[in-house]
Amino acid sequence: MALTVQQKRRRDLTIVAATIILVIIATAGKATWSYIFKPSFPGYADVAPTGSYVPLDWKQLAAGDWPMNEKPLIPDSVKLLDGKPVVAKGFILPLHTTGESNEFFLAEKQVGCYFCSRPKISEVIKVKIAGGKKVMPVDFPTRVFGTLHLAPDDGSLYVIDEAVMMVK
Repeated sequence: MALTVQQKRRRDLTIVAATIILVIIATAGKATWSYIFKPSFPGYADVAPTGSYVPLDWKQLAAGDWPMNEKPLIPDSVKLLDGKPVVAKGFILPLHTTGESNEFFLAEKQVGCYFCSRPKISEVIKVKIAGGKKVMPVDFPTRVFGTLHLAPDDGSLYVIDEAVMMVK
C-alpha cells in the first residue's frame, strides 16, 4: 500500500526529530547528563565534609592481621592514623541486617556473596555513621569520612566512627 503525501511528511518529520534528539544526546557533555539524571541517595552527603582527611591505603590496611588468641598485628604506618580523620573509598557490605542500618563494612572491592568469598579481617573497615543515622547500602563506590580507630573492643581490626558517607 502506497503512502499518502501526508503520511510521507509525518514519517520524514519523525525521522528529522529523532535525528535532532540523537545529535543533542551525543553532543551534550557527561556533566550535563549526570546533572539531569543524578541519582538520589538519601542519607548520603552530596559534598565532602570540610577539613583535612588522610586517605587510607587498602594495601597498607591489608598488611594487618589478627591471629586467633593473639594481639592484633597493625602496620606502623596505619598505627600513626589511630584517632585521626581519614577517608576511605570502597564498597559497602551490609553487616548483620538487610535494609537501612547505621553500621556497615567497607571493602576495597565489591563482594558478590559475603559468605562465599569473605574478605580477611584486614580487608574491611567497620563503619559507624555519625549520629546513628540509618542509610540504605548502595552498589556504588562510596567514600567514607570519619575518625579511624584500631582494634576496638568490638572484634573489628579497623573502625571508622562518626562517619559521613558519600557516593562517588
